[in-house]
Amino acid sequence: MSRTTDYLDEIKQRQGLTSNYQLAKVLEVSEQDISKCYRNLKHADEYMGTRMALALGIEPIHLLAEIRAEAEKNPKKREFWSNFLRHAAVVTGFLVVQTLGFPSTSEAAASTASTGRYDISANYALIEYGDLLR
Repeated sequence: MSRTTDYLDEIKQRQGLTSNYQLAKVLEVSEQDISKCYRNLKHADEYMGTRMALALGIEPIHLLAEIRAEAEKNPKKREFWSNFLRHAAVVTGFLVVQTLGFPSTSEAAASTASTGRYDISANYALIEYGDLLR
């Protein structure tokens, strides 16, 4: 099974769908596309992947990058998408911490300027900004 079919099965389960026809209607794609995914002849494209992510209530870029990493035949591109997922998780974690009211962006900039690192909430997470650029 592929990540695409894992996600399709999860959508079916969560929404109580019993057929590929129903799933195709929910995702607004063709039943043939769903069938090709289940036969491992196709991975979700950007449109289908985004519709899947929205149906699951997750961030579309994470789902799309995961599917691209799995589907990519070129090792260099596969590594890009795998690394993208890791960096996206760090950025998402940082944004969540910022949203929850931890130190402000100006405090982060001051801390980063002096050390090259920003220690978020004493011992919870350490983000090295250089890692995001690699």
